[in-house]
Amino acid sequence: MNVVIDDVYYNLTGENGYDETEKCIVINTTSEVDTVYVPGLDLNFAGLIFEVDGSGLIEIDCQTIGINKLNVKVGDEEPQTFNMDERGKVQIHFDVKEPTYVYIYATAEASANATRRATASENCVKIWLLTFGSDITLGIGLSERNTKSTERYYTLDGQMLSVKPNSPGVYVVGGRKVVVK
Repeated sequence: MNVVIDDVYYNLTGENGYDETEKCIVINTTSEVDTVYVPGLDLNFAGLIFEVDGSGLIEIDCQTIGINKLNVKVGDEEPQTFNMDERGKVQIHFDVKEPTYVYIYATAEASANATRRATASENCVKIWLLTFGSDITLGIGLSERNTKSTERYYTLDGQMLSVKPNSPGVYVVGGRKVVVK
């Protein structure tokens, strides 16, 4: 899953993705975010990216399993790290003066077992619900609402376009890739 749905960029390929049984996002791969990130350009990043502006609250219904921890980084601030053995909610307050990327990803706790290959049952981060701003809530399940979003067009690198493109190419609309001829 490498798509934009409701203004959230999901870069979850390989061992990462949507768990149909638990209706949640599973992030097995760990990432590091050191600099400002442009969606679609860093193939080593596994996680979610979206933009916030002004001040508000991000709430994530999640769980960490094994040595992986949830990280939330707002712009170039230090990431906030969470370790939650049981499913629960974490809250992150933000106050930014211009549109700023938020990165949600997993990192591994330093451990003698950290070199082992992770599996979903041993080391992962699970996310069931993401809320940000004052009135936006995103269920992770691929519901009718998420797959049939408004006619917002995005480039393959995650940039939202203000109008329907006239130039030929491949774009993302409603979480699906479309070809404009």
